[in-house]
Amino acid sequence: MEKEIYAYMAGVIDSEGALIIEFNDNQRIRPSFYTRVTVTQKDKRLLLWVQKHFGGKIFDSSCRAYQWQAPVSGIKEMLINCLPYLIIKRRKAIMLIALRESIEAHKLDRYKLGIKGLCDLSVDVFSYRKELYDRFMEDDPEAIMSPFAGATTERIDSLKKERASIQRSLYNEMRQSDLNQSLKIENTAEMPVLA
Repeated sequence: MEKEIYAYMAGVIDSEGALIIEFNDNQRIRPSFYTRVTVTQKDKRLLLWVQKHFGGKIFDSSCRAYQWQAPVSGIKEMLINCLPYLIIKRRKAIMLIALRESIEAHKLDRYKLGIKGLCDLSVDVFSYRKELYDRFMEDDPEAIMSPFAGATTERIDSLKKERASIQRSLYNEMRQSDLNQSLKIENTAEMPVLA
């Protein structure tokens, strides 16, 4: 997929998206961690574009809005490719990627050992995931590191300009596509026959 698509998606995630880690500590079942990426929008066209490029499902949400939910199997790859362009949700994306990697590694280990179904996490794996979850849930703005830590001012400006340019071109492409679709519908409509 082209980097422009990931840059535009990063803007969508930063502005309209939600990165979610859920922790289920129900004593009747094993403690578990779940990850989700969603985008909520009143205009369904943006979500249809997202679904076209990243899969997932679109649901009717509350307040006359729609919500796109990323397929769990594609979350890590999508976020890794969006990471260079994320600004606001960069830190959370890094932690969500780390949790996805931990979950996928655990599944692979179970598969290699021939273990089917659920199995308990080791204390180390559980502690690591719980620490990621706790950091993810922090609301302290001071705890959120700069998305451009270590980058020069010129490099930051360059990245912001590149991202804005890519987003503008994709937006214009979407508008042109909508316009072409509207013209196509108008041209194919049946004309009334005058008697």
